[in-house]
Amino acid sequence: MTKFIQPIILCGGSGTRLWPVSRQSLPKQFVPMFEGKSLFELTLERIGGQKARVFFKERGFDIAGNLICIGSAAHRYHICEILSRSEIPTKVILESVQKNTAFAMVVGALVAEKINENSILIFCPSDHYIKNEKDYLESIALGLRNVSQKSIFTL
Repeated sequence: MTKFIQPIILCGGSGTRLWPVSRQSLPKQFVPMFEGKSLFELTLERIGGQKARVFFKERGFDIAGNLICIGSAAHRYHICEILSRSEIPTKVILESVQKNTAFAMVVGALVAEKINENSILIFCPSDHYIKNEKDYLESIALGLRNVSQKSIFTL
């Protein structure tokens, strides 16, 4: 039986840690730092791109048709601009007031439950640089083999 994975991309943040490159109006996850791509773009590709979908399919997992992205309404233009260049289908949730990670995870879980109540949730921060994508995906696969449905898997 194929297990269903629902990636939830956490793309909020206040832009306070990598000044002057990152700032409140343009947090680091939206800055094109890696061959013209942002950390947010790399996260989308890494967990929702065709390579990831094939990788997980070969291991008995299906990635949701739409990734869920949760971010600040203040950064909606950055989020929408990046998603418009992407071929990865995404459902976007915008927070009108920043409530931090735990709140975003709860909202993501509630939305994911409406999509498929039996999915395994993977919360992926979009402000991390992950150099070795293969090891990253292998780590997720290892974790997925050790959780049951209606579980939360956090990276």
